[in-house]
Amino acid sequence: MRRALLAVLLAACGSTRPPEPRDPALHDYAAAARDAYEQGNSAVAADLYARALDRARLADADADVADHAYNRALCLADLGDLDAARTLLKESRSAFARAGLDDADAALAEARLSCMAHDAAGAREAALALLARNPAAALRAEALVLLGEIACAEGDAAEARRALSEAAAIRLDPASDQLALSHVRRLAGSVAVLEKDFAEAARLCDEEASLAREARSYGAMAEALERAGDAHRAAGDPAAAAERYYRAGRSRLAAGDQEGARGLAERALALAGPDLRPLAEALDRDAGAGRDR
Repeated sequence: MRRALLAVLLAACGSTRPPEPRDPALHDYAAAARDAYEQGNSAVAADLYARALDRARLADADADVADHAYNRALCLADLGDLDAARTLLKESRSAFARAGLDDADAALAEARLSCMAHDAAGAREAALALLARNPAAALRAEALVLLGEIACAEGDAAEARRALSEAAAIRLDPASDQLALSHVRRLAGSVAVLEKDFAEAARLCDEEASLAREARSYGAMAEALERAGDAHRAAGDPAAAAERYYRAGRSRLAAGDQEGARGLAERALALAGPDLRPLAEALDRDAGAGRDR
């Protein structure tokens, strides 16, 4: 679930920074990195953000160093390199401070890293500290989602639902906060699973996938579709589950993740009816051929 946890943070970075003269090479690297991340290829994005970060360091441009140290950190966290990600976030927060910019995005990312490292106490403390700063609406929602996710992992449905209620009450912009909205839906789906309301969880995961698609965060969308498949299956609707697994696998294959695509194709095939079966078989063949090349 790493990508879903991090995608909104990548989208938020630098969103309030005033315009300034841009290094064309840095701009090109960053734009290509963002495209790679949206397509689900964190390894390529991490490499491109490293190049953008080097250009920013070369120019001693703290605002750009802050942005791209942050962006590369999120990509490395998505790839499982939490130590390197943590070091880059420290660089990012230092550069934000020198540039006179708010580091709330990086503070939330650090809280996420603690959660990913199974440090629930540290993640909870960091999320509460961020909330005490009264950050922007999307960041408040994300901090509450993190608290809810920790509660879900601990099996505390009442605390998870309390965090969900607070997050859902925040007024988010449907035009610019799709990923934050999708994360609120994800938490709602997790609470529904915890409460064994699988039909409701399936509906919420489908909504999460739609919001992630609108935000062009296709890796997060594929994860949401996979969770929707799990929920539809648990709710007793194997045909709907197979379709979600197939769609998630199709997206994974297009992003270059042959192994992930093949696993999803196999799950779709196990449940597919006669109409979907030929498509799932073709996806399984294509993913297998790509993996074997």
